[in-house]
Amino acid sequence: MEKQSPLMAEQERAQRAKYAELTAHYGNIGPAAILAALACAQRREEQEARIAKIGRRIAA
Repeated sequence: MEKQSPLMAEQERAQRAKYAELTAHYGNIGPAAILAALACAQRREEQEARIAKIGRRIAA
């Protein structure tokens, strides 16, 4: 197994914490709902990153 940098390890830990929080929240409605929530959260993050990128281009 490859050793991770401290930054990558922290990012992975944060991601696991987010998944644990979502699992605790959506656990009673089943695994399919958890997967849907994770996909939605990822899509939202990607959309926010695209919006921020466009905003930086406009401001420049």
